[in-house]
Amino acid sequence: MKKKIKPRDRLICNRAQRIIWLEAKDTGITNTTALNFEKALKTLNNAGHGDIKFFISGIGGDFFACLKIMNLMEKSPSKFIIIVFNVARSGC
Repeated sequence: MKKKIKPRDRLICNRAQRIIWLEAKDTGITNTTALNFEKALKTLNNAGHGDIKFFISGIGGDFFACLKIMNLMEKSPSKFIIIVFNVARSGC
């Protein structure tokens, strides 16, 4: 029996530090990732409109999910500081 491997993808939001951390190592950016990003962004925008530090790393992903994240960032009243780390391919 094969051991099931958990994906190492994660999206973390820190309201106090105004950070969104996105690592898309295994499945890449998906529609679920975009929906979770939207929730995190709403949380931060409800707390204020200061700059948001967006840390991103990943293998890319679904084109339309990546576009959704970009559109959410453009429409946000908060400005973004984008920090890319490790690998950033395609939609990342």
